[in-house]
Amino acid sequence: MATVETELGDDRVLIANLHRGKANAIAPELLDELEAVVARAEDDEAVGALLLGSAAPRFFSGGLDVPQLLELERPAFTAFFERFCRVVLRIVALPKPVVGAIPGHAMAGGLILALAPDWRIVTDGKARFGVNEVDLGVPLPDAAVELFRLRLGPRRTAELALRCLTIPAAEIADEVVPEAEVAARARALAAELAGKPRDAMARTKAQINGPSIAAMERAIQDGTEPFVEAWYGDEAQRRLRALIASLAGKRTG
Repeated sequence: MATVETELGDDRVLIANLHRGKANAIAPELLDELEAVVARAEDDEAVGALLLGSAAPRFFSGGLDVPQLLELERPAFTAFFERFCRVVLRIVALPKPVVGAIPGHAMAGGLILALAPDWRIVTDGKARFGVNEVDLGVPLPDAAVELFRLRLGPRRTAELALRCLTIPAAEIADEVVPEAEVAARARALAAELAGKPRDAMARTKAQINGPSIAAMERAIQDGTEPFVEAWYGDEAQRRLRALIASLAGKRTG
């Protein structure tokens, strides 16, 4: 079963909806399919814009699939983590416009992915947006710090990352709309952007995002091993496994 559902319409918008359980937890199989979608958006001349959304009600993504990832051997986890960062970078660097349709919660790795598109249409509901890495004993990935600086600015990045706050939709959104209108409004914006001159769009995106893209590339090269080292540290492993136990208790309680 596909974990990313795709559709290319007559409006030249390639829609890619995450479709992996109720929370769209990010695991290797979802990353495989998402990377293929981004490659298609890059290479297919019929695609004018990419729309990244969710097939799950009230969720964009709850973040990385921690229970599955904790079972990986260190080399496999290292490869997954670096690949996740590179897929996010490819979305940021895509020369075509990218719109995010965010119908609900985007936490941790899910928020990182939600901030990759150029524009975000976000629900006005009670969705939560935040990161919890520091509370779990790991640093925010270096590449994510660069992305957050680009989208949120340095001060808000510090508040979000260090205090592990959740923030209102308006702080990550270009437009806030009712949940039922998120997908349609995002598609309308993507279709509008798909109609703009391609070369001018690509050049201007590169001008705006270029310094952050270069910083993200350096961060992936230099920051992968320190993050992995922290992930496999005693404190992080204890906190991550306690989180899993807590979530399991809520499901069975």
